[in-house]
Amino acid sequence: MKNLLRKLFFWNEPAQGAFFGLTLLPVAVWFVFSAFCGLLVIDYRLLMKSSVIALLVFAALGTVAYVLALELRMQMLLRLKASFSWKRIWIPLGLFALSLGYGAFVGFLEAMHWKAVICGALVLGCCLWNFQLFSVSWKNIAGTLAWIGALIVFGTALAFAYEPFRAGTLHELSMTSWIKGVIPFSNELYQLFRLWTAAGSFCFLVLGFFLVTVGYFCFGSLLADYAKLPFRKLFNGKIRCIWGIAAASYALFLVLALWESAAYHRATKELEAHFGHPLTSAELERQFYEGRSANSAFWEQLEAADHEYYNSMSEQENEYLYHPDAIFPEAIQARRKKFFLENAARQKLEQMFIAPIPPPKRDYADDQMLVAMPSSDLAMCRELARMNRQRILFALEDGEFDVVSASLDRMDSLREYLWKDHLYIAYLVGIAVEAIRQSALEKILASGLPPDEWLSAQAANLAEVERQAELQEERFLFGESVSILNIFHWLAYYSGANTSLPAGLHYHSLRFLFPQAWWLTANEIKGLARMLRVHHFSELPTSRSGNILADMLLPAFSRGSEKMKSTIASCRVLRGLIQAEQIKRRTGEYPDSIDGQPQDPFSGQPLKYTKGACEIVEEIYQEEKNEEKSGENDEISYISEPSSKYVPQKRTLQAVQIWSVGPDGVNDGGSGRDNGKDDIRFIIPIRFVSQ
Repeated sequence: MKNLLRKLFFWNEPAQGAFFGLTLLPVAVWFVFSAFCGLLVIDYRLLMKSSVIALLVFAALGTVAYVLALELRMQMLLRLKASFSWKRIWIPLGLFALSLGYGAFVGFLEAMHWKAVICGALVLGCCLWNFQLFSVSWKNIAGTLAWIGALIVFGTALAFAYEPFRAGTLHELSMTSWIKGVIPFSNELYQLFRLWTAAGSFCFLVLGFFLVTVGYFCFGSLLADYAKLPFRKLFNGKIRCIWGIAAASYALFLVLALWESAAYHRATKELEAHFGHPLTSAELERQFYEGRSANSAFWEQLEAADHEYYNSMSEQENEYLYHPDAIFPEAIQARRKKFFLENAARQKLEQMFIAPIPPPKRDYADDQMLVAMPSSDLAMCRELARMNRQRILFALEDGEFDVVSASLDRMDSLREYLWKDHLYIAYLVGIAVEAIRQSALEKILASGLPPDEWLSAQAANLAEVERQAELQEERFLFGESVSILNIFHWLAYYSGANTSLPAGLHYHSLRFLFPQAWWLTANEIKGLARMLRVHHFSELPTSRSGNILADMLLPAFSRGSEKMKSTIASCRVLRGLIQAEQIKRRTGEYPDSIDGQPQDPFSGQPLKYTKGACEIVEEIYQEEKNEEKSGENDEISYISEPSSKYVPQKRTLQAVQIWSVGPDGVNDGGSGRDNGKDDIRFIIPIRFVSQ
């Protein structure tokens, strides 16, 4: 055992041990990174197991401790052998002072990260101080400067492979911009080597690996001089074995990367065949416009009017919009109604609203990240839907059915506009707009104002919305497929471009340096392409696949499928209520039951219908005055600004109600989200006419 430890720690060959550690450290980093990528390819959930994490951490820390032991022993032997010499002090101190002065100068002129520069200078000085025996050797200075130069080269490459970002891209992804503030001469190197060209990038990276090699051989030669051995003797069988294993692993991962890349391309071709359209930005542009002309001026004017409207409201008036069904005191209700109806900005918005809504101008160029396109129109559509709902509620109070019908039509136009988009978020906002429209339709049915023809038209409209909600899923799945592939394409080719040309220093250019990462990325995209080969969100896998990106997207898509089913259920419930209202108009009263109710998409059973006592929850607005006392005896009180709250209050009334059991599949008797349940319910209160 003792002899084994002596051999393991090179007890009789400290120089060989130090060189072995110098070789082992980068190779160990390579293998840990390879293991990490391999586990992600197999199943990322393996990295969630404490035993696997412990094994990786133990391997990494154990290797570092072993290398440190070899290097520190060599350092101690050097200190014991070295005699004191001022020459071995002023060289590291001089380099340290030079680095410190440079950091202060550049930090003052260019707002560089001077703290990082000072730390780097300190590390440099300490390294040279520790190598006291070699501090006057040109090999030590050359090796140290070569490694510092390699650090500058690879730091510059990393920074400019991700920067700069252009307008329309995700600025929050800029994770390496700070490197340019730490690496000296990064901008000058970018210009000198013409890093926006493929040839310049290649030469620059070759320079980086050349400097690493120079540093490695310089320090190896120093250690050979210390051991009084020829350098080839220091480069023994153990060292050759380490580099041989590293070279073999590189070849293996390169083959795997090429194989997986070919599989990824096949999967995307199959996905294109599945959708029947090319997975390109140009195809998305064609589908988005569908022969329509962009009208940037309309959206600019609409956005300006929208800002004017919301800027005209006080904080309290804005709060009212989010509680449209609350019961307000008569004075407050009259005040908020007067403000809303007389608001000039709101009137301008209503006059500007046209149908069909024209699309805005979008840039579908290949060098743009599609998911980063400006989409302020989506939030505006939701707010416009809320505004129209409020307009309907006030119009119902005044019996203005023409205004009610026109406002409902505007919400139809908003949903139709959103469902011509390809962004998944636009699909969800369209569902939210439809939910706002349906809540307004419930109030309209309860008012008794609509004529018979209008009720029949709304029943047909709801059936069409239901049909569209199902058909839209494939459209948005196609849009998501193109957008997801576009993210990888943009990061690989355009994330560092400052010209329209895809050549130059990009992550795609670096793929041969790290074939493990290339293999992992190709595997992830292949898994995504295969997962997305469906027509509806409900056809996606219900369990996790082990593909990290696919599993990240599944919950969001599952919620989309659930929201689509909720929209369909709401349409069917409202169609049932319209049928009940039509029966009441023919017979004079609501039916006790309705046969042939549509199927509940969540249970597969007919929707539930009842007539009679119905419990609802209303929001009661309450305004409170806060008293604050001051003074020695707290005798003087001051009235601060009033605060408000919306108190839920249950009430039972006679009504007809139809409901779906909701996503959980449990029949809660029509109790909706206001009761903490998920049944999807709409009601029509029964009005009793005195004889």
